[in-house]
Amino acid sequence: ECSKNEPQFYFKYLSSLMHHEDGNDSAKREKTLVKEWCLMLSSPEKLDLNNVNSSVEAFFHVASKSDESSNFYHRDISFLMDISMRMSQFGLALDLANEILSDSNIRTDKQSMLTVVRHLRTIADVAIRGNNGVLNTALLSQVIAFFNVISPCMIEQSFEFTTATELTTLLNQCVASELDHDDANATDNVGSCILTISEDAPPAEYLRVLASWEHTSIESPAIMSAIHTCMIRGARKGVNQELSGSLLRIQRAREEGRRPHIADGVMEWENNGTQEEDTEEEGYLWANILNGTVLISK
Repeated sequence: ECSKNEPQFYFKYLSSLMHHEDGNDSAKREKTLVKEWCLMLSSPEKLDLNNVNSSVEAFFHVASKSDESSNFYHRDISFLMDISMRMSQFGLALDLANEILSDSNIRTDKQSMLTVVRHLRTIADVAIRGNNGVLNTALLSQVIAFFNVISPCMIEQSFEFTTATELTTLLNQCVASELDHDDANATDNVGSCILTISEDAPPAEYLRVLASWEHTSIESPAIMSAIHTCMIRGARKGVNQELSGSLLRIQRAREEGRRPHIADGVMEWENNGTQEEDTEEEGYLWANILNGTVLISK
């Protein structure tokens, strides 16, 4: 009976040393003790702990940079990310991934970068499986944002990693999920995945992915909407990076609701008092120009 309770006794003792308020500061700085305690927190069932939430809360005091208590602990960020994944704390894992990518010393460590990529792929898979079969678009958006950031870092270290490959994998996983479940939610998930990627991935790269994707012929209105979104985002990015005075004047006029008027090859600007003065046809055309849906005959 005594030997059976030894792990619980040791855990309670270690927890008293690691307590975020009343613990021992020297113990909190000891790498081995912190790691051992975090491993115990990630396996509460082995210790017959009743309150799993308290284990998660205790771990957050160590792992979360936003928690002031974390400053008093030894923090191996890659290790903490591993434990976060084991505890299914994916939001915390993404915060730790951001720490790794923001730290130039850790970012140059190949093993740390491989760990981040592996966990990002796992989180993406969790997002695709979703909640009750419904795609977790918020979580997937965060993963895509990380793929955009991590790609240059991986290229610098000569790793075979491209954002296009990761996006194609996400799309194929959604299609595979649809084939496995064959229900309405799975079908909607494919469209949601297509649209989510279009809103967060680099526009030009995603258009190339869709152009070469083997399932592009899939009957989903989301594909056309995704292409439209990519073109709008790409155009806006181009305008924001363009230093042309004419484009800046056009952008300013659009914001103020004015339209350009060209006479004898000279561009002037009309400053209409109200939109009611516009004819219906002109207003319709200008609205389409503004939102990027105008049709041009070739």
